[in-house]
Amino acid sequence: MAKLQRRAALRKASVKDDPRGILAGLPSKIRIAANEYSLKVVSDRHIHTDNGLFYADRGEIWFNRGHIRQDGPPQIVNTVVHELLHAIHYLFGVKDGALEEHATEQTTNGLLQVLADNPALLRWLSRVITEYQ
Repeated sequence: MAKLQRRAALRKASVKDDPRGILAGLPSKIRIAANEYSLKVVSDRHIHTDNGLFYADRGEIWFNRGHIRQDGPPQIVNTVVHELLHAIHYLFGVKDGALEEHATEQTTNGLLQVLADNPALLRWLSRVITEYQ
């Protein structure tokens, strides 16, 4: 019964309001290597104080609805990329722990700054990835 309630809460939470539309266009599922992950927005009672969480065993990445309501788009993008990097680290053998968390945080910040400072680079990356996939 508890598992059913958790699933219902996740389903309900995943479609709950995003008043500013920041997550519009964010897919509900993504592929990283040969693995599929569901992206879910959940209430903070499920995620507590974290902005996002990567669950390798569940195949899910959770985002805190309260964080989405309160923080601006740059911080939300930072959280999405941060959790994606955790998934990439997990799949490609970067060991978990305090150093991995620090590396993920710093890599996220650096990557997003490079992309923000170089919009032509982001457009080029998008074009080449799309055309040659």
